[in-house]
Amino acid sequence: MIMYLNESALNGLYEIAEALEKFAMPLTGVPKAGKSLISGGLYHHFIKNKDNFFIERLSPDMEGQWTWETGKLELAREMKNKLKERGEFFSPRFVNIKNMHIPGLVKNFDKTVFDLGGIPSKENEKFIGTIQNSANKFQKEFTPVILTPTEKAGDAWREFFNERFKIDPLIFKPNWNFKKDIKQQAIKQAGNLLDALAKKFGK
Repeated sequence: MIMYLNESALNGLYEIAEALEKFAMPLTGVPKAGKSLISGGLYHHFIKNKDNFFIERLSPDMEGQWTWETGKLELAREMKNKLKERGEFFSPRFVNIKNMHIPGLVKNFDKTVFDLGGIPSKENEKFIGTIQNSANKFQKEFTPVILTPTEKAGDAWREFFNERFKIDPLIFKPNWNFKKDIKQQAIKQAGNLLDALAKKFGK
């Protein structure tokens, strides 16, 4: 069963997420959904909870990370465009190096989050396949997440997971207000996402 969860409909009680102690999460979703911002919020929660975790960025543009660090969306997009202009977007070298790192990360950390690009591409398929295989090998729960503003917008990613990996992902719909403190929003919504994750994938 697919779960469609709106951030405002959840209680935000992070304690619920303790039921899911070991997982490997591909964090996917449509462009501009806030994947890297949510990753930043997850980092806050993991540190607070003293978890053994690692967050890996598998999207080469790092737009969300720039937004998280600076709070300036315009600067983030400027950095992204410079990377594209240099012709280094999703280079084979980038994909191969990142893909080689995945098994070791899943093996050595209880909770791993893999922040992917916004398109269900062949590069992302390779990453997700390695994450799933590593989760199975090292006995971690495979917990794919799709961030999307609407149910329909996330259909391409949902079909991608259903067809290629035979799993129904958690679909999470964050609400952003870029006129307010983006970090505080990300922290709150990341906590709600962890609760939703435990409810769907927890034993």
